[in-house]
Amino acid sequence: MPFCNACGAELMTDASFCNKCGRKITSDNTKKTFVGNGQTIIFNEAENTIYIGRSGVMGEIGQAPESTIPLRTLQTIVYRKGSIFANGVIQFGTLGGQSDINTVFFFPGKNAEALEFKNYVEKKLREYQERPQGQSVVQQISQADELKKFKELLDAGVITQEEFENKKKQILES
Repeated sequence: MPFCNACGAELMTDASFCNKCGRKITSDNTKKTFVGNGQTIIFNEAENTIYIGRSGVMGEIGQAPESTIPLRTLQTIVYRKGSIFANGVIQFGTLGGQSDINTVFFFPGKNAEALEFKNYVEKKLREYQERPQGQSVVQQISQADELKKFKELLDAGVITQEEFENKKKQILES
């Protein structure tokens, strides 16, 4: 069964639009999907992001949180094979992230598919890390300059600590 590339919802085979988020269905080959127990992971190569969202009946019951992980923040990918005693796990470790939000469980029958997905994301992560760094260096310098500017405004008493923290979070997430 196909899944929506935007929200991970299960789709009817001939669907033109997602019945959950309303997005037009495309045959986008820059996205790879894995469906776990009530959650779907979508790796979007074009945007270098990993989206984890609810899917299926178990997703609606469990009310698992949704998250989007920029590849630049991804530090580790943990895979634990499922068995008759415990579900399997794919967990994405990020810079300062909450690992429980970035964890997807799956039934043992999906071990091979989960391992294939994990290996695919690791390969894409290596490619991302090995790409030419020129563009990223400019962005990091400008982020550092922005933070320095707002720190000076904080020290001068022009902005409050709360305003500084909000700007800092906004800059680091961009």
